[in-house]
Amino acid sequence: MKIITAVRALGVRAYLQAAILAGGLLLAPASVSAQTVSLLTTAPATVGDFAPLGADVLTPGYYGTAVYRVTPGGALTAVGAFTAERGVTVGHDGAFYFTTVEGVRRFVPASGSSSLFASRTGVQTGITYHPGLNVYLVATQSNAILQISTSGVVSTYFNSPVTRAFESVNVAPNGDLYVVSHTGEVDVITTTGAPAMTPVGRVIDGTYDIERLGNGDYLIAGTSGRITRMTPAGVQSTFVTIPGSGLFRMQLINGLLYVGTFDNRIYTVTVPPTTTITGVSPASGPNGGGYPVVITGTNFTGATAVTFGGVAAASYTVNSATQITATVPAGTIGPVDIAVTTPQGTSPNTAADDFTYAPAPVPTLSEWAMILFTLTLAGGAAMIVQRRRMTL
Repeated sequence: MKIITAVRALGVRAYLQAAILAGGLLLAPASVSAQTVSLLTTAPATVGDFAPLGADVLTPGYYGTAVYRVTPGGALTAVGAFTAERGVTVGHDGAFYFTTVEGVRRFVPASGSSSLFASRTGVQTGITYHPGLNVYLVATQSNAILQISTSGVVSTYFNSPVTRAFESVNVAPNGDLYVVSHTGEVDVITTTGAPAMTPVGRVIDGTYDIERLGNGDYLIAGTSGRITRMTPAGVQSTFVTIPGSGLFRMQLINGLLYVGTFDNRIYTVTVPPTTTITGVSPASGPNGGGYPVVITGTNFTGATAVTFGGVAAASYTVNSATQITATVPAGTIGPVDIAVTTPQGTSPNTAADDFTYAPAPVPTLSEWAMILFTLTLAGGAAMIVQRRRMTL
């Protein structure tokens, strides 16, 4: 069903024109929409991840001796002096936590002070704080993802059953993890109960970082300079290509994608607004279809498809950027998800887009009596007309 939805979203021709890549994935030949790429500044060294600091961003110098603060205008200032690796996250206490060659360091920009939070030798790459688990999760460019308690105790959270080189780890809105390996694999790891991994797809570039758009699509930074967009079904397209010598780390902050390259440059990339559904009225109806529903949400302009459980609406009209009127297709009794596809992508599945097909209503006894009465009257009138014709 996911593949069918992806084909409908991209168009059959564009989907079939794609090349078959490693892992049997299909790569669409063009980007979903044009993005604006701007050079923000050039740093003294290659920089790692980014974290928000008010209107500014904080980023570590990769194997450098400084942590930098960058303003929206591109002014760059060293605000900390320690050897960082590449990852940074805002912590449970508002401080910043960096992966380093010695483990994880805690940093407070206001005072410039840093201290060793968790000690571990070896490679520590991406880091994120998981508020639901109340732990820090750290990628190690191996099969393991570590967890670090808020008191600094290190243990293993997950070991991949297949070969991976986890490079970046992030938390999705539902609490699951989405991760990318240095060798291009994208996976989702559930965090409810025992963690379990589901492969999403694989890109052909060497990869260092992954982000997630509001509609659930992933952005993967490649060493070729290309940022690949990947749907949850694994369908790929080129989101944008950044000039320079390849991409290292990136982070989506306040609607902008901050990107660091291996030639020490920091770029910003505009991110298209997310198409979302916030309501459906009515939210249920007979399974025979043929009646209208009003879909409310955001960024509906240019909608190319409206589906009910993967089945195209009989027709639809985009009334505004926030409203669509769609004619319900016939369906099977039970709940389905409505999805709207625009040039920005397909709306994410949420409870707000639920629609329920109900059985066609059965007439009550009084309604049957009225039907029979009406038919009887109609039949009697027809007989009178027929007799008059025969007497003429």
